Amino acid sequence: MLRIPRNWNQKNRKRTVSQTASAIASNIWKLSSKCLLNLENEGFDTHTIAQRLDVIQEIAAFLIHIVDRHAYKEFEEEKRLILINDISQSCANLMHNSRLEIDGESDHRKMFIEKLNIRLDEYAHDGYENEGPGFAMKRSLGNNIMAIMGETDNKWIPTYVIDQEVPKLMVSFGRVLNSFVKQ
Repeated sequence: MLRIPRNWNQKNRKRTVSQTASAIASNIWKLSSKCLLNLENEGFDTHTIAQRLDVIQEIAAFLIHIVDRHAYKEFEEEKRLILINDISQSCANLMHNSRLEIDGESDHRKMFIEKLNIRLDEYAHDGYENEGPGFAMKRSLGNNIMAIMGETDNKWIPTYVIDQEVPKLMVSFGRVLNSFVKQ
């Protein structure tokens, strides 16, 4: 079972936006990795570590967009932009460090941010209800993961992501959002 921190250890301390962003980014990385593991355990194959990191990147972009949707309601614009930027930079650093070992030297942070910007723009056009992402947003995530994972059982990936993984992600990530975004 994946441990997702839901509270600060020292509850009465005031946190900066950057500290909040760091905690959220860490949870995004953990949940994205867990989702990838669930996909593989269901028999959807990845063949390389780079491919696994691509899937993690897709899920992270999805979750960052979810944070942005929630932060839009909770924070003034400047604070929201700082939060999303700091989360994005933290996730980009995690991706960079992971990719260095696999792909060698390159500007992996920049590549992560470029892909993130593309996905944030795509998801911005999809519906979002009080319960979470709408069907079109879930389908977009499923299709993006399907494009990465290859041919074997490819057509079942979006359905699995929509029906199984997104609901699990939203339960776990909802706890993160409730404790860190709604402060």
